[in-house]
Amino acid sequence: MKATGQKEVSLVDPESRLMRVDSQRLEVCYNIQASVDAKQHLIVE
Repeated sequence: MKATGQKEVSLVDPESRLMRVDSQRLEVCYNIQASVDAKQHLIVE
């Protein structure tokens, strides 16, 4: 973990992270980023 700079490891899914849901709860979640094409209104990556 020191070599890669990671601070946490998820054994279920390597893309998920522990994120704060509210002031008292933490859940394993995904932080996604998406955008929509202005002309065709399609979701693009």
